[in-house]
Amino acid sequence: MISPLKISGYLLFLSTVTCLVVVLKSEAKQSKTINVPYTLWVYTPVNYSKTIKVAVPFNTTFYDVMLQAQLQDPVYNFTATPYDWGMYIDQIAGYQQNNEKEIYWWIYDLDCKPDMKNPPDVNQLSPVGVSEIRVKKGRHYLFWYRHIENTH
Repeated sequence: MISPLKISGYLLFLSTVTCLVVVLKSEAKQSKTINVPYTLWVYTPVNYSKTIKVAVPFNTTFYDVMLQAQLQDPVYNFTATPYDWGMYIDQIAGYQQNNEKEIYWWIYDLDCKPDMKNPPDVNQLSPVGVSEIRVKKGRHYLFWYRHIENTH
């Protein structure tokens, strides 16, 4: 006879044949969803701001969050160009990058909700692109459409 016993995240099966089998509950951990706040800001000073919360599985890329967001709200529609290193975001919410004026979309990975009165600085820019960002519970993600000079 096998009897299941649950101990701090492990499911143990005790057998009368004095055999102990440990099964990790990694599948349950992977299936957990988190709500990811995703904010858009346009220009400096910010003249447009919108935030959406997107429910996604744990360890999802931010690119996947963007795909879900545009399904929930067309304001978050975007275009991207694939490169060897990942997806490059060209346009969000109808705001196309402008190479001539050096206005681009910049992704920030923040530990709190973005505040227009105290905007994030260059140190809070994500060191990786949207295809490499693995979203985490408690983080806030800001895409800010702004001139390159304002990011330094």
